[in-house]
Amino acid sequence: MRVNVEDDPRLGSRAAKIAIVEFSDYQCLYCQDFNRRQFVQIKKEYIDTGVVQFIHKDLPLRMHRHAVPAAMAARCAGAQGRFWDMHDALFAHQDRLGQDLYPELARQLDLDVAKFSTCLESQDHGQGIGQDVGVARMLGFTGTPSFLIGKIEGDMLTVVRRSRGALTFEAFAQEIEQLRQPAVAPR
Repeated sequence: MRVNVEDDPRLGSRAAKIAIVEFSDYQCLYCQDFNRRQFVQIKKEYIDTGVVQFIHKDLPLRMHRHAVPAAMAARCAGAQGRFWDMHDALFAHQDRLGQDLYPELARQLDLDVAKFSTCLESQDHGQGIGQDVGVARMLGFTGTPSFLIGKIEGDMLTVVRRSRGALTFEAFAQEIEQLRQPAVAPR
């Protein structure tokens, strides 16, 4: 199976041939835990070293009333080049998600607050969030976090493993190390 990741926020070298795609919800406690634990190790060992690209897709769950607005806030910050900073700030302030928090975080991140607010009000990024949800449904993902791990060429990920729920760092590392091995030609 192949998945297009063209318009998705990425961390890591574009030259990396392995990618992890996270489907996440800013109000999800398990997503917050992943970002505080396993992600820190993955970033240090594989993203910062140029081995892995880490790609974000939104999967706001209906039971989380702040999930879509938080995803919009991250995307609006991304329009000003600060997606990952807002992403981290939203998880850091998960207990305060709401309309009062987003402009406050925009100020803290030195964003153009007027542009940020206009972006939030316009809901221009709603279609992108909807597309991510559609991809998640196609993959059978209904909860967060969910992950794809695979080989990436340009903007297309060839999926090797799907995971509903966070894996341990060791499980991610095992998948990555297997993908790093050269392919053996059939005899």
